[in-house]
Amino acid sequence: EGKLIFNEEMEESPHMKELRDQFQLFELSLPYPADGPDCIESAAYIIDEKMKQCSSVIDTIGIGSFRTSNRL
Repeated sequence: EGKLIFNEEMEESPHMKELRDQFQLFELSLPYPADGPDCIESAAYIIDEKMKQCSSVIDTIGIGSFRTSNRL
């Protein structure tokens, strides 16, 4: 959905404040490097790729198979 959730315990951290500022002020032509948003984007990409790899391994079992062997 494009929403970020920040850790409230880190709210007063100068690094977290800088990250939030970078996201709020982000434009494609920033006068300084926006390493925070770049890092988050890379992490999201890596997670997406790992999930694609995992989805081929994960099997699902339909609820019907449980109901036939576990009658109440």
